[in-house]
Amino acid sequence: MGVSEAGGGDALPIIFLHGVGSDKSVWRPQLDHYGANRRAIALDYPGYGESELVEGATRDDFAASILGAMDALGIDRAHVCGLSLGGVIAIAMHAAAPSRCASMIIADSFAVHPQGQAIYERGVAASADMRGLATARIGALLLSEEPRAEVIDTMAFWPMSSASTRLSGKSE
Repeated sequence: MGVSEAGGGDALPIIFLHGVGSDKSVWRPQLDHYGANRRAIALDYPGYGESELVEGATRDDFAASILGAMDALGIDRAHVCGLSLGGVIAIAMHAAAPSRCASMIIADSFAVHPQGQAIYERGVAASADMRGLATARIGALLLSEEPRAEVIDTMAFWPMSSASTRLSGKSE
């Protein structure tokens, strides 16, 4: 599982969960900022970034993978910040293990949405074809024609950073 981490100390850690079309790397500025005072961690879900795809994974599977990562990292309890799909995963984490979530920051997400299941399924399916999702969604994301190709390339690219590690303990 892909992990990026910064900081340390005695303050309660904060875990960052990304949205569809991204990976843990989008949280680098937050890791740098919060890492000055506490352990700050960003994780990839199965099928995203440096994490292997798990066919048919559900939001509960994603939540279980994050809780498992917390175990592997020695984190009993943390603040959890979820953006978009990350908010859905954070809510599922809290439902599965409320005592492990000290607080939750849910940004641009939903607990219940009239099209929630379809949005979620689109996000899970996107992990197999991020370029396709980016191309289909670009009109809703940008008003200008100018940066479209760059944004599609960014959404479709999964960087393999030497500073990142996997929970297997191997350095990349």
